[in-house]
Amino acid sequence: MSSTLLKTKEINLMNDALAKSIIRSKEAREEVIGFLSGITHIPKRKFENALFVGGEIPKNNKQEKGKISDVMCILKDTTIIIEINDSYYQNLFRKNSLYSYATLVSSTLVNAEVYKKVILVNIDSFNHFKVKEPILTFTTSCKELEEHDLYTSYHVILENITNTNYNMDEEVRKFGEFLSLKLTIEELKEKYRGDEVYMDIARKVEKFMRDNNLVQSYACRWNRKKY
Repeated sequence: MSSTLLKTKEINLMNDALAKSIIRSKEAREEVIGFLSGITHIPKRKFENALFVGGEIPKNNKQEKGKISDVMCILKDTTIIIEINDSYYQNLFRKNSLYSYATLVSSTLVNAEVYKKVILVNIDSFNHFKVKEPILTFTTSCKELEEHDLYTSYHVILENITNTNYNMDEEVRKFGEFLSLKLTIEELKEKYRGDEVYMDIARKVEKFMRDNNLVQSYACRWNRKKY
């Protein structure tokens, strides 16, 4: 992408390729940890040795096509799967949930003393559930039966992220608002002028958008969404 286009073209931070790069970057690490901690209620100290990777989902059989989640954050006793949902299509959430279940099953040994949890965090650019809440929580536990609490999914609805009628961790609100922005690089840097941390992330976004491989993937996703 030329310097001229970079200055004038709105950047969609929820583009799949770009959002994954931001979330996995060192510049955004503390903000991403604060975001995930605020959503999942896992203390920040447990993220001390967190590993952020591209998510390869286990196959059920050799013939099955490879399945990739957007980002996995791997903790000692929990795997957090982060899915970037910039647009809705049929069975999107079922697919994300099934991939998460596949991860849960593959990481669970029948006779293990401790079972590793799987948490799915959907970051949505749309309000599929037609609600006002910024965060929705779904679990497989039944309070009456208390069968298990090994799987939980969250939906962060960016459209509602600035709704102050709901209590929310400020780090969740701030990073969610950042992801929802559609600004040029220059506008992004102007917005965060004086905010050293987010200015570093804005500069990283600028660097990403000069990477030919990422830009090609970005353009491919952008055109697919348009048509």
